[in-house]
Amino acid sequence: MAAKPKKSNLTVFVVVLVVLVFGFFAYTYFSGRGSAPQTSNLQKVQSEDHVKWARDADNVLVEYADFQCPNCKFWATTFASFEATGSPDLELTKKTTFVFRHFPLTSVHKNALAAAYAAEAAAKQGKFWEMHDRLFETQETWAELADPKDHFVKLATDLNLDGEKFEKDKDSQEVKNKVEADIQSGKDAGVQGVSTFFLNGKKYEGFESVEQLRDLLKQLK
Repeated sequence: MAAKPKKSNLTVFVVVLVVLVFGFFAYTYFSGRGSAPQTSNLQKVQSEDHVKWARDADNVLVEYADFQCPNCKFWATTFASFEATGSPDLELTKKTTFVFRHFPLTSVHKNALAAAYAAEAAAKQGKFWEMHDRLFETQETWAELADPKDHFVKLATDLNLDGEKFEKDKDSQEVKNKVEADIQSGKDAGVQGVSTFFLNGKKYEGFESVEQLRDLLKQLK
């Protein structure tokens, strides 16, 4: 009986290569589809975070926000009312750490990124929360300006910041990297819009009402 011809080594190599390549892409595709959002940084405070309320509490409320977003302004105003002396909600802030992270929606809010840089520049002089409040309070003034730079500089002056340092920091790569890091952490956690909240790691794409938030905070231990 005649011997069967041997398969070419080249043919075997090609077949093996095709199988390996197909297997790699199949694994990447299907494992990616089932992966959960990365939330490891949503249940504890990061060293670079801007925080207030009870800074070392076991409970953590993270907000991803945009300074040009009217809804974000609403929540900033709500939180300010919680913090006010004599507020019945003040006790709720004493068992929760509040974290603000940037998530400017640049496709719809043309000045949101510049506002985030302004807030971070103020943070370099220890006044992040003061600038945070002023940006939301004057949102209607700067939101549609062709260039909001002068308005932001005025806010910095009103806060007694070093104007030259403020402008330098606002345009620095360090500040840009900080804002981008916040944005990326939001994307990793599945954030798509603002305000998006995470309370002890659980995602809320905006609370239905102030009462819902109040009830959630009351349930915390």
